[in-house]
Amino acid sequence: MAEITWMVGGPAGYGINASGEMFSRCFTRGGLNVFAYLEYPSLIRGGHNSYHIRVSDEPLFSQIKRIDLLVCLNKETFALHYENMSKNGGIIFDPEDFPIDIPNLGKENLMLFPVPLMKIVKDHEGIEIMRNTVALGASLALFDYPFNHLKDLICKQFKHKNEKIINLNVAMAKNGYNYIKNNFEVSQFPHKIALPENKEAQILLSGNEALSYGAMAAGCKFYCAYPMTPVSSMLTIFAKHEEEMNIVVKQPEDELAAILYAIGAGYTGIRALVATSGGGFALMNEALSLAGMIEVPLVVIEGQRPGPATGLPTWTGQADLQFLLHSGHDEFPKMIIAPGDVKEAYLYIQHAFNFAERYHLPVLVVSDKYLSEGLYSAPNFDDCKINIDRGPVVTEAELKNREGITEDYPRYQITTSGVSPRSLPGMKNARYIANSNEHDELGDIDESSEIRAKIHAKRLRKLETLAIELPDPVIYGQEKATISLIAWGSTKGPILEAMRWLEEEGVAINFIHPIFLHPFPTRAIKSFLTKAKKTLLIEGNYTAQLGQIIRQHTLMEPDYQLLKWDGRPFYPEEIYEKVKSLLT
Repeated sequence: MAEITWMVGGPAGYGINASGEMFSRCFTRGGLNVFAYLEYPSLIRGGHNSYHIRVSDEPLFSQIKRIDLLVCLNKETFALHYENMSKNGGIIFDPEDFPIDIPNLGKENLMLFPVPLMKIVKDHEGIEIMRNTVALGASLALFDYPFNHLKDLICKQFKHKNEKIINLNVAMAKNGYNYIKNNFEVSQFPHKIALPENKEAQILLSGNEALSYGAMAAGCKFYCAYPMTPVSSMLTIFAKHEEEMNIVVKQPEDELAAILYAIGAGYTGIRALVATSGGGFALMNEALSLAGMIEVPLVVIEGQRPGPATGLPTWTGQADLQFLLHSGHDEFPKMIIAPGDVKEAYLYIQHAFNFAERYHLPVLVVSDKYLSEGLYSAPNFDDCKINIDRGPVVTEAELKNREGITEDYPRYQITTSGVSPRSLPGMKNARYIANSNEHDELGDIDESSEIRAKIHAKRLRKLETLAIELPDPVIYGQEKATISLIAWGSTKGPILEAMRWLEEEGVAINFIHPIFLHPFPTRAIKSFLTKAKKTLLIEGNYTAQLGQIIRQHTLMEPDYQLLKWDGRPFYPEEIYEKVKSLLT
């Protein structure tokens, strides 16, 4: 397949994020596939930021280590990344900022493209941050890619500005493009990507965008969050569409207030969503137990980042699984869903709302920085819209039959399934007492051992009922495999990329990816492990948290582990090398 990789790096405050996203969209507009990943420290200015973009005419699942063209907006970018340069890879830099001496690097076959970025900016009376726009034009020229896609995106990006600003930015990009064309033999740079003949529209979105738009498609009408990386952008996304989609969007004073607002909205019959990260979710735990006790539908997104405490707030990890599983005090039913890419994020957030309302419980949707902020290209999601199911709600006809009955409506009626038809505020003869104390079927406080035993068991029976209807996890790859992989969440992407390389070498490999983690798919996982010849568990944490859950439910363990806890995502190269080592 035809493929290129590109990276821009520089200090925070130099427009790295905007440049990377714009460059990515240049290629999706041309019908190409893109995966892009931004890394940045928890600093407003300074520190090293990088945007790594991969482009192909075939579907992509993750980033890779190789860099074909590196744009260095400072010397540090070169020092940190030149070792990952491909053969005949190119480096764009401003020779007035720093020199590059290839013979002393021990790195052969690098191609240097010194471009006077700052001089071009000054000659057109621009400002320093516009260097990245010049570099974007220069990069497109080396890839021999049409300039018009970048021009259109600049016009769209700055449409709220005056025409002078738009023309100035277009001129910066065009001058960078022309400088390369006029001063270098572009044909000698081997890394090229052509527009596909059969162009298929591609959308480009992050995991946060997929979760947000999926929630809107599911009928979410209340979004509440206190900003916290990596889900902070969801607040902006919802605010942008609140009038158009008739959604109430609120930023409260803290995370506890956020979840209490959402519980209140759910109590009234509104589909409500709250999003946070590990530290914020820790503050929500008491209220989460309240939602379990009063059986209010609630959807919570938990975007993982490495801890404990503040930890690495702008990096990625998968170390909150056990925390989520055991969140809240005592026992109450909850559900955990972990999508692995943007399409699954868009689809399964819709399922989350349906499950929350059908079973009257909290549904925890797990993301991480890698999924939340990574950019994925995908065809449109027309096939990912599911029917809204509001679950069992008492009907007006049923309430009419209660006329003359003096006893309150049994909101917590004991049922075989554990689910009791809920009433909503304003319904006649259907009072819904949201009581945080243990209560009887009517919602009145009752501390007797008999009622406690019956109501507590009724709540937890929901999980038994729910587990029956959940589909088995998807198994990727060959039915009869030499080695079988197990992982959850966003690790799916790098695994599928590594599998593609291994299958090209004739390795028989498969991979099971459970999305529904609680209730746990015990039968399917046990069957997969039993049939496997050799198994490898891959997780972004130190203690193999999914492995612990597998052992708890199946009394079986994967044969080998590949664990990572440094705040960085898995690279397919790491998975490929681990699998190869186990097969030798």
